Amino acid sequence: MQFNEQILFDTRANPRSNYRIPSIVTTKRGTLLAFCNDRIDTRIDHADEAHLVVRRKEAGCDWEDEIRLFAQPGWSCYIGAAVYDEITDEVMCFFSRSPVVMIEFKEYTP
Repeated sequence: MQFNEQILFDTRANPRSNYRIPSIVTTKRGTLLAFCNDRIDTRIDHADEAHLVVRRKEAGCDWEDEIRLFAQPGWSCYIGAAVYDEITDEVMCFFSRSPVVMIEFKEYTP
């Protein structure tokens, strides 16, 4: 068995990105899926722009380019765990999202 170091989410290619909280799963066919948060221009939890991204690698192939699964202006994304269901052969990545500015809390008058 041979192990190779691989940078999956490279900030040199995306200098505004701050990749956080990775989660990786392997399917029964040997496909690897690596998920993470991409917080643009910051590392804080409630970033103005935080996206859910994934990279995929089929057995015997190179890693494919990064794909943004959730990236919506005005919303921040918080990644949970990636899970593989062997029975249905499905991969799920749990995440939550919230508006960056919550209109209902914009103004408060006692």
